[in-house]
Amino acid sequence: MKLSLIAGLNTGRGALHAQQSALQVTGNNIANVNTPGYSRQKVSLQTGLPQNHNPIGSISIGVTVEDINRVRDVFMDDIFRRETQNLGCYETLKNYLTQIESIFNEPSETGLSSLMSRFFNAFQDLANNPEDLSTRMVLRERGASLTNAINETHFKLSQMQRDIGETLKGKINEVNNIAQQIAKLNQQIKNTEAAQKITNELRDRRDLLVDQLSKLVDIDVLNKEDGTLTINAGQKNLVSDMFAHELEINIPKIGSVRFRSRTPGAGLSGAQASVKLAKSNSPLSIRSGELRGLLDVHNDIIPHYQKRLDDLAAELAKEVNEWHQKGFGLDNSTGNSFFTFTSVSPSDNIGAASTIAINDVIFSDVKKIAASGESDAPSDNSIAIMISQLRTNKVMNEDTATFSDFYQSIIAELGGQSKNANQFREAQKLVVSQINQRRESVSGVSLDEEAIDLINYQSAYQAAARYINTVNELLDVVVNRL
Repeated sequence: MKLSLIAGLNTGRGALHAQQSALQVTGNNIANVNTPGYSRQKVSLQTGLPQNHNPIGSISIGVTVEDINRVRDVFMDDIFRRETQNLGCYETLKNYLTQIESIFNEPSETGLSSLMSRFFNAFQDLANNPEDLSTRMVLRERGASLTNAINETHFKLSQMQRDIGETLKGKINEVNNIAQQIAKLNQQIKNTEAAQKITNELRDRRDLLVDQLSKLVDIDVLNKEDGTLTINAGQKNLVSDMFAHELEINIPKIGSVRFRSRTPGAGLSGAQASVKLAKSNSPLSIRSGELRGLLDVHNDIIPHYQKRLDDLAAELAKEVNEWHQKGFGLDNSTGNSFFTFTSVSPSDNIGAASTIAINDVIFSDVKKIAASGESDAPSDNSIAIMISQLRTNKVMNEDTATFSDFYQSIIAELGGQSKNANQFREAQKLVVSQINQRRESVSGVSLDEEAIDLINYQSAYQAAARYINTVNELLDVVVNRL
């Protein structure tokens, strides 16, 4: 009898310990309700091993704490990270496409569309007053405004490309830093679990880092039996066990070209940035994440619009110059180009937008602007009329579009890309939000649920205390009163 009662005390003590542990875990959950990356924890209770102190056979002696587990859905984690990768890419594309739209600044009084219209209007005014010097000065200024705007637009695109290069370097450093932290946590988790200790907080920290990494680059995560994670990024191994493989970014130097420069080819489409493993020089095939968006803008989108500007600038200069060189100025000069530009190759026009300018000869002497089609005929306006009519001539896209049509197609394409990126971003934000809600419904802390658990564990703790008090009274009877 005495042994059975002592066993009863042990049962009560085990119950107190188990309920106290459960209360502590519940309190920890409540304390971390707003902690980013925290996973709800749950005490796993197990019936104690039976003892043979009872005459009728073995009876279990209460409860023990088997483990304290994180409540986590690995499948939902994988889905969340995969969709977060896409969101990071779409957000980046939308942000930079919006910036490119602001660079073109259309529609506006200072946009290229308005400036081209004013330029051709100035030639029409010259046709009406071919001998008027003030009209020629206005034409010179409007031509300079147009070329400066083309130069500035191209320069800003090149500057954005350089800025994105610096952003890429920062993002690569961020990826390397996260990878190193994950590798260190891998080692800590592996060693701690080998010593049969709980690593819930360490795992939470690691999972939060993996979530952050997934927005930067596409990753594949493998959970290993020893508690470590193996992570591949861009189809190359980034983290394995306690080792992190460093990434580096290769960004070719981009030229700096501004007003009336004679250096062609700033921001060439060949300036391709690439990411690779630092030690092996093995290139990564990045499919999504912020890095994919940045690479797309740097390598493809900006060079595409620079090339379209180059084509516009080159054809505008060629068409105007063709007629202007045939004409005669007030001083009877002829053969002068109105515009000058330099391109890397005559066949691709690269560099035209960054270098187009008013011919220095014209800029310094407006009498050399050719309006007449005949020598010694200052009142003749035939050349000025032909140049003013270029606005309606289909000379772009293999003679299928006017200058205005071509430029409007650039703006329409840019607007369409920006709209699509925004739609994809908004749709993806909704997908990620819904998945995160489902994930939080599993691993997040619900204060209502924790309040219920708190009451249950409190009641169980009080009952165990009363049980111990009862057994103690019975022992007193057996020891002191029999």
